[in-house]
Amino acid sequence: KVLAIALIALLAFSAFAESDLVQDARETMEELESEGRNENGEVVLSQAQYDKYLANFENLLNGLLKCHKHPGHCPKCPKVHGMQDAMQDASETMEELESEGRNENGEVVLSQAQHDKYLANFSNLLNDLLKCHKHPGHCPKCPKIHWKKIGTWAYDVAASARGHIMVVGKGKSIWSYLGGRRWKRFPGVARRIALSPDGRPHIINSHGFIMYRQGGRYHRIPGYAMDISYGGRITIIGTNVETYGFGIYQWMGRHWKKLPGSGTQVSVDYHGRPWIVNKYHYIFRWAGRKFIHVPGKAIDIGVGVKGDVWIIGTNHHAYKWTGRGWKNYGGNFRRIDVGPKGPVATAWNHHGVYLLSKQEIK
Repeated sequence: KVLAIALIALLAFSAFAESDLVQDARETMEELESEGRNENGEVVLSQAQYDKYLANFENLLNGLLKCHKHPGHCPKCPKVHGMQDAMQDASETMEELESEGRNENGEVVLSQAQHDKYLANFSNLLNDLLKCHKHPGHCPKCPKIHWKKIGTWAYDVAASARGHIMVVGKGKSIWSYLGGRRWKRFPGVARRIALSPDGRPHIINSHGFIMYRQGGRYHRIPGYAMDISYGGRITIIGTNVETYGFGIYQWMGRHWKKLPGSGTQVSVDYHGRPWIVNKYHYIFRWAGRKFIHVPGKAIDIGVGVKGDVWIIGTNHHAYKWTGRGWKNYGGNFRRIDVGPKGPVATAWNHHGVYLLSKQEIK
């Protein structure tokens, strides 16, 4: 039965060092199996549960697609029988899940048959991915890009010019990165966060207030904001609705200077030049007097101390600007910022913080 297949897949994986992908898959399988039923025997998922399961399903599918990007090139990998059929079934299942309706409480309701189909396809993907990655690192054609997992949950992330990293975690709590997978709780709560070059947090709280930490307490800067970045100047996305999002402002020390244009996400280089993403996901950079369009689409953007620009694309992959286009560095992310050691990003479903080392960036 489905549960037996799933357990076999999980036991098979346990013979290998668990990757972050496998760990997430293991937790998802366990949670899916333990979901309760309503009086009609249907599985009821909250929006958060649904998003998490769908994201992990997509991660497995993407992992398998990357693995078989160059079919037949690997003499060590066994031919996965019916792989194309498995991926086709998985794709159809994802389409069905994404189109599922909601009940009056906004929950996703799955029949037992739908739940079993989802779980079976999840198990099939785990099995195929196991066969594919039985000999990790053996493929000369596949890029070896490893995002190191350094944290377990984050809504927003910020990196400073000197290498500090902070995140907004559960309950809008603020956490400071200590190295490895160690984090320390930092005073205050926030919705969005940016760091000064020396690592002092500048936050937007749940009321939209703009605050900065100094002398052991938070101080307020006049105004309200949706997003914030600290490069050469503090730059915000305000709360006043405009054509392509919200107004863009830079702090001049005593007042805000409005820049032409509007957006939803902002990041600033250390010369004070902002890059923005608007509500249609288009990307623009500041050219002295106006914003200039840059090719591509994004859901978030981060600019580093040396001016290196990274985005999270609409497919949730991380990309680096080459000067002519965007180079794909994979992943499945929602937020990104860039420090001197490279980009740091949060998972699409918030369940992870990932760092890409300089050695991985080419």
